[in-house]
Amino acid sequence: MKWFLTSPLDRILLLGAVVITILAPTQSGFTILGGVNVCVVDPLVWIFGAVLAIRMLLARDRQLVRTFPLAAAASLMLAALSVLRAEAKSNALKDLVQYVEYFAVALGLYLSVMRNDAGRRLLTKVFLGVATVIIFLTGIQYLRPGSVDDFAVRGTFGNRNVLGGYLSLCVPLSIAAAVNARTWGVRVWQTAVTCVALAVTLAGGTMLAILIAAVSVAAITRKWQVWVAWVGVFALLVMVFPRLPRANTWVIHDSFAFYTPDGEPAMRYPEWQAAAAMTADHPLRGVGLGNYQRHVGQYYGVMPSENIKAEADSQNMYLVLAGTIGIFGALAFLALLTGAMTTALRSYFLSNSASNAALAAGGFASLLAFSLNCLWAPLIVRGIGIPLAFITALALSSACKR
Repeated sequence: MKWFLTSPLDRILLLGAVVITILAPTQSGFTILGGVNVCVVDPLVWIFGAVLAIRMLLARDRQLVRTFPLAAAASLMLAALSVLRAEAKSNALKDLVQYVEYFAVALGLYLSVMRNDAGRRLLTKVFLGVATVIIFLTGIQYLRPGSVDDFAVRGTFGNRNVLGGYLSLCVPLSIAAAVNARTWGVRVWQTAVTCVALAVTLAGGTMLAILIAAVSVAAITRKWQVWVAWVGVFALLVMVFPRLPRANTWVIHDSFAFYTPDGEPAMRYPEWQAAAAMTADHPLRGVGLGNYQRHVGQYYGVMPSENIKAEADSQNMYLVLAGTIGIFGALAFLALLTGAMTTALRSYFLSNSASNAALAAGGFASLLAFSLNCLWAPLIVRGIGIPLAFITALALSSACKR
C-alpha cells in the first residue's frame, strides 16, 4: 500500500483518521467543566490535529494551507467575530470551539490524508463500514414499534432528525458505490444498506433530500442499472412503505407537514418565520454564535405561542446561521458546500478511474442531500460535524484524483 512508503507521521495521521472516522458518528459523550458536552472523539481530533501541525512544520508542507477552502476560513472568521456580539459568551465560545474542530482541524486532517489515493479509499471503506453497522442498529430499533417511539428511531444519535443528517451523508455515497461497483459483493452490500436506510428513515426532509440526491446520481452516471433500481425504489415507496410496521408514508408525511394530524400548525414553520425576523433585525453580525435559542422567542409576534414546544432539532440551519453569525456567515458556509459539490462534479466527468469517479459522484450527491436536509434540521451538531468534514474533504480531494 502506498501509505507505507510515507513518513511515520503520515502513518500516524492515517491511523488517527481511521479511528476518528470509526468513533465520530454518535452523540453519546460526557460532561466536563460543569456543562460542556464532549464526545469521545473530540479530544482525538485535537490530538491528531496537533500531529498534523507538527508534520507540516517539520516537512515545511504548505500545500494544505494553499488548498484549504477559503469559504471554510471565511465562515470560521465570521463565527469568531459573532462571539463579540453574543450576550451568552460562554455558549458562543463552546460553539466556536466546535466549529473550529469540525471545519478547521478535522477538515484539515482529512484533506491531508486524502491526498494519498490509497488512504482515501481506505477511509471511504471504513466510513461505509461504520455506516452499515449504524444503519442496521437503527433497523433493530425500527422493528420495535411498541417500545421505541418513531422520534426515537435514531441509531447512535439523539433523535430521527439528527440521524437523518447522518443518513443524508451516507446513503448517497452508498448509492454511488453500488452503481459504480466493480464486484457484485460491493453492489449487493451497498444496495442492502441503502434499502434498510430508506426503510428506517422517518424524517421527511431526509427522505426528500436522499431521493433528490439519488436522482442526481442517476442523471450524471447515465447507467441503465440506475433506472432499473429506481423502478424498485418507486415500488418500495408506493407498495411497501405503507405496509411496513410503522406505516412509513404517513409518519414521513407528518414529520414535516405544515399542520399536525390534529389540524394545528406545526411549530417548525412559525419558528422559521421568527428566525427570519431575527435575521432581518441583525442581518450582518447576527445575535452571536450559540445564542439562537436565547433570542428567537422574542420574534414570534402574533404567531402560535412559542410556549408550544417544537420537535427537537427541527430548525432551518441556514436561518440559524444567518441569525447567529450573520447573512454573510451563512452564505460562506453554503459556499463551502456548493464549492465542494462543484469540485466533485467536475472531477467525476474528468476522472479516468471508475473508483475515483464513484467517490466523486458520492461526494457530490451526499453534500447535495445534506444541504437540502439542512432546510429541516440544524445539522452542525455533535456526531454529524466530523462525518460532514469527511464528506467535504472527499469531494474536495477528488480534484487531485483523476
